Amino acid sequence: MKRLLFLLSLALTPFVGSQAEPLVLDKDDHICLIGNTLPERMQHFGYFETLLHARFSGHQFVVRNLGFSADELGLRSRSLNFGDANHHLTKEKADVILAFFGLNESFDGEDGLERFAAQLDSFIKDTLGKKYNGKTAPRLAIVSPIAYEGGGGRPSDREVNRQLSLYTDVMRATTAEHPSVTFVDLFEPTLALLAPKGDLTENGIHLTEEGYAKLAPMLDQRLFGAEGASAEVDEKLRAEVNEKNFQYFHRYRAVNGYYIYGGRSKLRFDPDKSFTNADVMERERQVLDEMCANRDQRIWAVAQGKEVPEKIDDSRVSPFIEVKSNFGSGSNDGNEGSVAYLKPE
Repeated sequence: MKRLLFLLSLALTPFVGSQAEPLVLDKDDHICLIGNTLPERMQHFGYFETLLHARFSGHQFVVRNLGFSADELGLRSRSLNFGDANHHLTKEKADVILAFFGLNESFDGEDGLERFAAQLDSFIKDTLGKKYNGKTAPRLAIVSPIAYEGGGGRPSDREVNRQLSLYTDVMRATTAEHPSVTFVDLFEPTLALLAPKGDLTENGIHLTEEGYAKLAPMLDQRLFGAEGASAEVDEKLRAEVNEKNFQYFHRYRAVNGYYIYGGRSKLRFDPDKSFTNADVMERERQVLDEMCANRDQRIWAVAQGKEVPEKIDDSRVSPFIEVKSNFGSGSNDGNEGSVAYLKPE
């Protein structure tokens, strides 16, 4: 409790030094977003990532969204054998991590503040001790929750925001103990943004597309500074970003994980028993990775003002594994024993 009180006292003290400095990015960085629903839903709209590529148009970043609804620092529910955060950050060779936490944890109220502070401190130390890219520790930014968009200033709405404010203060103070880590306060600016209208979220906390459009420049400028920020969103670039994110979502969050990496992933089902479910599906995920890489190339080109073909060229991706049917004759010609035969007329 004494340490928590110390942290909260620090949170009320203006900080100087590294926390005020913009996050530094290098050319060819692999940037990963992790955390709760706030970053997860960003991939559907693409505003922040578009501003990122526009600001650093020659850097050729690889951006991957690993956000997962309801994630907390100490609780990240996944399917069997999905792989933990370290597994996926290593796969993506993360150089930079933007970590969004604090919302779900805030439901524990003031009783959970000390536990949250300890979890965040442990998370920072553990993350900085890794070399996901195989060479260096990642650069890390801790991003606070946004404010709650209430229904007209009700006492219950004010209480939700009071709790979010306390958790944001703990995040600021805990991060201050790690000079290399950047802290981004999204609570304070969104408190002012969300209060007047009441129509930038779907349920008080999950932003609409317009809400994400307004949040993007806030996050961009608090990470990298106002100088060099793009004045508006390039819709052509955003379309390329959204197309890449659509494909990556299906690679990272492929449905029916029980067959892909879970209990039935080792099942051999074709007549020759040549391949497992995992063999076939991992090849498909490899193809999606290659498709995302093709789309990265298009993003970089558009960010630099170059023209790209209207049709995306995926002709050189790896071939799918051809699997014979294990039903009946193994053919698929419409005769008895084939899949087509089972279809109603």
